[in-house]
Amino acid sequence: MKRLLTYLFGSALVFSAVGQTTQKSLAWKITGNGLEKPSYLYGTMHTQDQRAFEFKDGVLDAHKSTEVYVMEVNMDLADQFAIMDMMMMKGDTTLEDLLSKSQYDSVALYFNDSLGQPLSMFKSMMPILTAQTIELQNLSAEQDLALDLYFADLAKEQGKEVIGLETAEEQVAALSAVSYKDQALALYEMVKNKYAGKKDNTINDLVDLYVQGDLEGMLALTSEESMTSEKAQTTFEDNLILKRNRVMTQRMTKVIHEKSAFVAVGAAHLGGENGIITMLRILGYTVEPL
Repeated sequence: MKRLLTYLFGSALVFSAVGQTTQKSLAWKITGNGLEKPSYLYGTMHTQDQRAFEFKDGVLDAHKSTEVYVMEVNMDLADQFAIMDMMMMKGDTTLEDLLSKSQYDSVALYFNDSLGQPLSMFKSMMPILTAQTIELQNLSAEQDLALDLYFADLAKEQGKEVIGLETAEEQVAALSAVSYKDQALALYEMVKNKYAGKKDNTINDLVDLYVQGDLEGMLALTSEESMTSEKAQTTFEDNLILKRNRVMTQRMTKVIHEKSAFVAVGAAHLGGENGIITMLRILGYTVEPL
């Protein structure tokens, strides 16, 4: 269950546009603004694909040189059963209530045929999380752990503290900002595209671009709106990306003024005018590719 939770949280990259940046890099050095020691920012993707673990020179040295490791959510501190409960829709709402019969039947058929699982297993889960289970099937699992957990294990081996910038409860609350109806329709559209032969390679293509540090290429690949209305898309981006960027930046800066840190967050949060890199620069930090 912990592996499932790890993938479901911090997976906004699959569904959202990545802000533009002119430099291709996943690893960034943070200095200035009164920092006594440099800290580092690394854009992750929740994958076990071996390609994501072929780090450029200096990344592991940067990780080793810092005093603490910072990630989006420290799942070791989370009450996983409580989180599973939060991932369910409130009240007696089920997916059948949110889709027409033909829409529901299409999704159910896809789950049976492609995942080998009955959709009834997910009928009460927030549809946006159910959609993530579809994407999980396309992820390579050549490594035992996803990248952020790999970094966390390295930190633990070195006796370092692992800090979470958010709680799992906060991430669930962000997901809940999008109405269940809009989530369900987005799930249906995803399945419809699968049947039409579209986007089958999106995850693998994203990994290809990710390992190149090509955030603009990832933007182009994911530029199609994931929600079925402009209002829902705006709500999604505001709550899953923009607001979380502000919170994570605020909490991160507090940490790096106390101890040097290697900070790993989803690559979706790095670039663009509202990304963490820009926010750090506005605050007076020097942020440059490693």
